[in-house]
Amino acid sequence: DQWFDIVRWTVFALIEAEIAPAEAILCRNVLIYLTETARAQVLGRLLAALRPGGVLLLGATDRPAPALGLRPVGREGLGIWTRADA
Repeated sequence: DQWFDIVRWTVFALIEAEIAPAEAILCRNVLIYLTETARAQVLGRLLAALRPGGVLLLGATDRPAPALGLRPVGREGLGIWTRADA
């Protein structure tokens, strides 16, 4: 099997749709187009859906607020984050 055969891909509206729990969430180069309020709302929803130990992949320029409890994975600036409590 190829890796993409075992991955479940889901596309949804970031503001309105329910986000299913996930091991990895890819949301690159989207947040820069949102207002501060919408950005905080979306990041909060993505974080709530992220399973412990999961990774959130954001654009390299997206910097989640420290209060969200995310920490960078790997080299700084890659845009890969995980929950600090995981």
